[in-house]
Amino acid sequence: MKKKIIGTMLCLTSLLSKEVYMEIEAPVIKSKKIIKKIVKRTPYIDCQYVENKKNEGVNIPGMLIGGIVGTQLGGGTGTILTTVLGVKVGSELEKKTKKNQENLIKKECVTRYRQQIKTIIVGYKNHFVFEGKKLTKVTEQKENKIKIKVVLNF
Repeated sequence: MKKKIIGTMLCLTSLLSKEVYMEIEAPVIKSKKIIKKIVKRTPYIDCQYVENKKNEGVNIPGMLIGGIVGTQLGGGTGTILTTVLGVKVGSELEKKTKKNQENLIKKECVTRYRQQIKTIIVGYKNHFVFEGKKLTKVTEQKENKIKIKVVLNF
């Protein structure tokens, strides 16, 4: 049937021109989805209340004042004992004064991200055979047949 159509067209076109265009449909053997993953990141603020760590550590001013007062109070071997006791008491007094002046709890906030992955179909890879050759064509929709334009030169 195809040979008769081609023969008829050859006879008609040989009288008019030297090129003939034909459109042939090739059946699709299989179609594969072309998939694309889209990652969407949405920011949000995550806050927590934590204990303020500024009040910990060595309190040198309190220790110095306590040590000076301790050396003035004791006598003989008691001077060493009152100096050490003054250093300890001075340090603790400074910690308590700082705690009263600063908040013990503070708010810490961090920006975090929620991630959503969405898969979408962006097209189809259609596999077909034409003149013994395996070919592919990408289309937006799944196809059953692929149209092929053939140019016949005379």
